[in-house]
Amino acid sequence: MAAIYKRAILLLLITLLPLTATGCWNRREVNDMVVNTALGFDRVELNGKPAFRISMLVTRPAGGGGGAATMQRPSSPSGDLVTTTGDTIFNAVRDWTTRSSRQFFAGHVLVMVVGEELARDGIAQFMDIALRHGDIRLRTWVVVCEGRALNALQAQPEFETLISSEIRNIIEKSSPSGSKVPRSDLRQVAHDLLTPGKDVVVPRLRTIVPPEAVSSAGQVGLTTSPGGTGRQSQTRIVEMAGAAAFSGDRLVGWLNEDETMGMLFIKNQANEGVITVAFDSPEKNTSFVFRKVRAKVEPLVTDDGIVMKVRISGTGDLREQSSALIRVNEQDLHKLENLVNREVERLCRRAVARSQELNSDVFGFGNRLHLSQPEVWKELQGNWRQIFPALKVDVKADFTVEHVGLSSQPIVVR
Repeated sequence: MAAIYKRAILLLLITLLPLTATGCWNRREVNDMVVNTALGFDRVELNGKPAFRISMLVTRPAGGGGGAATMQRPSSPSGDLVTTTGDTIFNAVRDWTTRSSRQFFAGHVLVMVVGEELARDGIAQFMDIALRHGDIRLRTWVVVCEGRALNALQAQPEFETLISSEIRNIIEKSSPSGSKVPRSDLRQVAHDLLTPGKDVVVPRLRTIVPPEAVSSAGQVGLTTSPGGTGRQSQTRIVEMAGAAAFSGDRLVGWLNEDETMGMLFIKNQANEGVITVAFDSPEKNTSFVFRKVRAKVEPLVTDDGIVMKVRISGTGDLREQSSALIRVNEQDLHKLENLVNREVERLCRRAVARSQELNSDVFGFGNRLHLSQPEVWKELQGNWRQIFPALKVDVKADFTVEHVGLSSQPIVVR
């Protein structure tokens, strides 16, 4: 009897086995697609009415001899930039099908660039379609461009083949080593939008003419246009320049690099970076590399209102000094530590003052209150926008010098 059951099960498995060898019903051939590596979103006017413009940086897979007949632009190592417009973002994306014989694939998008005007109008619609799209990954970086997103995607990459790779690598390399650029992907932006008492902050991107492009004649970044017409154009590159601060889903202003570093200190996101201080000098002459930073934010409810108690600690190394003043003794090292502490506190206070000026709780102070004292938050939640600009923030820093390098004494020129 057992043998019969075994044979029946074996026959059933043999019958079902061919079903696993069927092809993929929704396959997309590589040669029928263009791979998108960056998306730009702008607010524009179309026939006198507000519209959306989508800029797509695409690369055609090798081996494809065809392509879209309407895309009459030379191929380049940096990819092709195609723009579409529509009344809605989704309609603009769908407009791709009227221009290209290839399928649009967004599974390899590295960065999404939001233009300044669209960001000031609100990013809720942009986030809605980005989160609904099945191909776009939640770890895709989001940045706000000063000006138009199209201009950022037209910039020249300096060290990478694609401008999308350039932007992605700047974010990923400068965030942990410089602590001047926030890290915000689609998942983080969505989380901050939906979290009570917390506002969105993303990297601020802008295009610049590289300083080293100044010619001997004093003309900046001038290159002759193709065809030898004599026309001159500027070659522009991208750089990260602080952060874009939101109130709700609307861009309300910018944080510069110092304010961004102060914000990252408070949010416990400052991994490693450089603090410069003036040691017995009117000018900053000493570099301190900080690391192992820990920040703790504690909301305190007092008779005078809410106070955010911020305590920041860390260690670091003395890496540079341009004078012969600092010597490896307890007195000088303690003095250096005090200077570093005051500088960190100054950066944090600048960040708080700027965010309060913009009424943008990029630190998530409201959310801290919500988590630690939910009953108090329940009473204050409706008025948090009025409370935050006058919120008291008590910042104290405590850094220690761990190493002074290979030289224990400064160089004294005789």
